[in-house]
Amino acid sequence: MYCGRGRSIEDLGLGNPFSHKPGTARFRVKTLAESLDCYQAWLGKLLKAYQKQQTCKLEDWERAYLRRVIKLAKDIEDDVVTDLMCFCIDQENYQTDNSKPDKCHTQILYEIALEIK
Repeated sequence: MYCGRGRSIEDLGLGNPFSHKPGTARFRVKTLAESLDCYQAWLGKLLKAYQKQQTCKLEDWERAYLRRVIKLAKDIEDDVVTDLMCFCIDQENYQTDNSKPDKCHTQILYEIALEIK
């Protein structure tokens, strides 16, 4: 399932709101590594709010995103979704921070979905 920013009808609406490139991301950061760090921290915040039943403290768009993450977790558990993908790794000149295990936000998203389920 595609997890980028609004590329198709099948899009889950789970693109990374942090990007180092100009475009449709909600927040602009300096590097890919920073975008992944920010995304991981932000998803951790959403998960913590969910676990503590404090989602009312989140902004509306964050609650909507969290609902989609929760649905993704259920779809993974039910084998409706078996693979997540994003376009970034296939881009020309894609460079990652090799000191970090995650190369794309979909890897972080998948880990969080497993924690939810």
